[in-house]
Amino acid sequence: MKLLSINVGLPREVEWRGKAVRTSIFKAPVPGRVRVMRLNVDGDRQSDLSVHGGTDKAVYAYSSEHYAFWRNRPDMVKRFLRSGRTGFYLAVLREGDIGAGDSIDLVAGDDHHITVADVVALYAADAANQDLLRRASELSALPESWRQYFRERLWQPDE
Repeated sequence: MKLLSINVGLPREVEWRGKAVRTSIFKAPVPGRVRVMRLNVDGDRQSDLSVHGGTDKAVYAYSSEHYAFWRNRPDMVKRFLRSGRTGFYLAVLREGDIGAGDSIDLVAGDDHHITVADVVALYAADAANQDLLRRASELSALPESWRQYFRERLWQPDE
């Protein structure tokens, strides 16, 4: 796999359904190499740090194949979760520079065999899948806050 672009943007106020909302969804590609730090990408900011950015969510990776689906965006958040076309957050373990054309290589796997799609399904609705909830609650690759969220949804959590 290859990195197609690095997109950054700053928060801005937009009108949505008659109200002013602050969003950081508008990102644009930047030329050359960009510094990636433990908390963020140089030139990028998030509007709501309670759900975006920080040590466990410094970088958001998204597949280019899904962009056409989002050209018209009514009810985006609900459609986003239902669609299965989500991206995923990355923690930055070592700061450095990245740029379009860089290769993306899987350097480690996990014995839990949980996909990004599995995590999205659990987060959105699938409390009936207790085995997957239990495995996700033990997945060290997930931030502690997500593992705790999955533990709380177990019907009979281990004590």
